[in-house]
Amino acid sequence: QQQQQQQQELQSEQLDYHQFPQLHFEDVVKLIDQKKFNVLYAADQLKREMKEGHLLKHFQENPPQFPPTFKVVQGVTHSEYISTRVPSYCDRILWTSLPGKKNSIKQEEYSSASLVSTSDHKPVYAIFTIDLCHEQDAPDSIRSPKQNLFLLKRGPRLIMTRLKAVELIDDIRESSGLVVKFTSSVLVSEKPVSAQEPSNQESNPFVDFAFKVPPLPLKTSQIELFGKHLIISLWDSNKKLMGQAVLSLDPWSRNCHENIFTIELVRYGVRCGTISGAMSLSMSDSSPRKKSTKPI
Repeated sequence: QQQQQQQQELQSEQLDYHQFPQLHFEDVVKLIDQKKFNVLYAADQLKREMKEGHLLKHFQENPPQFPPTFKVVQGVTHSEYISTRVPSYCDRILWTSLPGKKNSIKQEEYSSASLVSTSDHKPVYAIFTIDLCHEQDAPDSIRSPKQNLFLLKRGPRLIMTRLKAVELIDDIRESSGLVVKFTSSVLVSEKPVSAQEPSNQESNPFVDFAFKVPPLPLKTSQIELFGKHLIISLWDSNKKLMGQAVLSLDPWSRNCHENIFTIELVRYGVRCGTISGAMSLSMSDSSPRKKSTKPI
């Protein structure tokens, strides 16, 4: 009766290895022979775990349209499987892209190298077309220390306010001395710019942590912000990385207005919280210059 139930599930093309871990080897091989790869992929464990957000956040994979790559008989150029293991997709190629760059990468081909027979795995390969955004920044070696000092004091800068971390997982929420660091190829400082929690921060049940961010001086023009990104990372007092998020700077390449952002904080491929705030672009330091007291 159990065997009949499994056959019905196979015929309806709704395999679930988690529900039927004892699924017959012959049934899977039959689906492979029929090239019903979508049926096999629908029951894939990695696909299910990624969909539920348990790992590899922001990564994606095109459904494989080739036979499972494990466990095969060595020395055979076609896919002949060892009957002690259910054939599985154990060899994969996944990819991800920076925010705003999803359409810059396209997978042209994804397949297995069935003629390779030196292992009980069949290797897989993929071909991608990628639109590259070339850096236009001048090398730092060309910019003099005086120019860097001018940019730090009077140049354009990103002004970030109301930065807060919410929905943090327990071990991050319970951490002390959290610091936010900002890194980008467009910042004057080669070292990460840090922001700490204010000592007089008011308690808010809906906000885990709030941060006061110093101005972020830029070494590029506004238009050169297009295609660039700001990496926002969260660290504890022991210098342990608690999470990381990437913010596209495209909106600020078009206008200087304040833009509100909310981005996911990710650690080891798993979502661990949310970073939100507001940011505007100031083209120069508008504070008045001090008058010289030296006699003329």
